[in-house]
Amino acid sequence: TQPASDIYEDEGILMITPAATAPELTARGYQLILRTTGLDSDQGPTAAKYILEKVKPQRIAIVHDKQQYGEGLARAVQDG
Repeated sequence: TQPASDIYEDEGILMITPAATAPELTARGYQLILRTTGLDSDQGPTAAKYILEKVKPQRIAIVHDKQQYGEGLARAVQDG
């Protein structure tokens, strides 16, 4: 999504993404990028709070698939 956003911005084309959650996508200040889902930085702390307050585990392992989405969300949960 991020590499494509450079092309859209350069060509002045509106980009609407239904699944991009990385905060970096819109942090670059591009005016023609819209998203229809929440950011990792919003979802991560919410997930962490739920895990800690509702599940109340003794230990937590955060696993991701080494893809951009998985890494970003795992990092946000860990930081949250």
